[in-house]
Amino acid sequence: MGFVVRTINSKNKETVQILIKINQQYHDGNSTTVRCTPGAVFEGEVEVYLTHPLDVEYLRLIFRGVEVVNYGVMGRSTKGDTGTLFGVRTTLSLSQTLDPGYHRFPFLCQMPMVNFPHTFKHGLLDTSYTFTATINDKYKTEQPFEIKFEPHIATSPYAKIHTYTYNRDEFHITLLTGLNYQQRRDHFIRIKVVQKSQQEKESSSLTTLITGTTTTISASLKRYLTFDGVSIRPETLSISSPSIPSDCASSSSSILSRPDIEQEDDGEILEIKIPYAAPLPSVTESSRFSAIYKVCVHVKVRCGPMIMLTRKLFEVPIHFGTMPHGTHIPDGLLSYTDDAVAKDMTTRAKPRLDLSSESRGDSLNADVLPVYTESRPPPYYPELSPIPSAFRHNRIDTYQI
Repeated sequence: MGFVVRTINSKNKETVQILIKINQQYHDGNSTTVRCTPGAVFEGEVEVYLTHPLDVEYLRLIFRGVEVVNYGVMGRSTKGDTGTLFGVRTTLSLSQTLDPGYHRFPFLCQMPMVNFPHTFKHGLLDTSYTFTATINDKYKTEQPFEIKFEPHIATSPYAKIHTYTYNRDEFHITLLTGLNYQQRRDHFIRIKVVQKSQQEKESSSLTTLITGTTTTISASLKRYLTFDGVSIRPETLSISSPSIPSDCASSSSSILSRPDIEQEDDGEILEIKIPYAAPLPSVTESSRFSAIYKVCVHVKVRCGPMIMLTRKLFEVPIHFGTMPHGTHIPDGLLSYTDDAVAKDMTTRAKPRLDLSSESRGDSLNADVLPVYTESRPPPYYPELSPIPSAFRHNRIDTYQI
């Protein structure tokens, strides 16, 4: 899919339509979303539709990446920070007259092995990667075609899930699914809450915060965002479903339930559903923006016939990555926050735009004559003397692309 821009010349009633497409094999399933990672290569085309002949001086394709903080909303000056990550372009057509009808201009894009920031839309931040096309700087796309970029962020060095148990006041709290989760692959956070025995309560050195009767235990997933050093109110992304006995946990529909997680017969299981589209991975490297996730467990305490208090019992940071559990970061991966990467204008640190293999193949076939006619192949002479080097050199230059 792409975006159509229709430009109409009211005097001559000329119409120009520009459509940017990315080939279907690079889409996320059957959706129109195109995702890419460091080092990815994908192909597409710019399709131009004309109702009248048009003299084209050049058709350019531009690919931009930005990470822009909305300083105006924050009451700050921009400090000269444009937020530009990269801006590359290529010319798909030069000095030709296009006839009425459809014209296709295939292209290829190769991302460098650089961890650019994750695509993210927020009122205070816009991180986006967009394609636009222009003909003679007169006909331009009004709405760009957006690519979803996902950096390589390690999830966990271990392929096996490690559980974590914490002692908090009157409870043992165990994160059955661990502290590390893969974005868009792990769907649930499972927490086991076991109330301590009376003997454990008496021997505990912790000060008991809960003095009433606990009626409900709940958990939530929260996201803490910081923009240029300014923190905003935490967002609650998801709240746990009603607690279930741990002896029923094996029949739960949790996608993250695994045979290596041992189940006990006491306590309750809290399940937090991870929103599929909401969480971006944990962000700690950017100088403009950070995203941290925490799991919070709360209890409701009845302090009287009409009084209910909610208190935070437990809070622990968790990590979201983009790579499978047990997978390490590829060698040679660069970070966009490095000064050397920001100053490097080569394709080592910036995307490369080029004509696609399909376009280059068409040009080659148009320029090269057939080797021989099908009706009469040339005779074969095994003892033929070699071609002089000078003549051979000229022949190579003739067919060089």
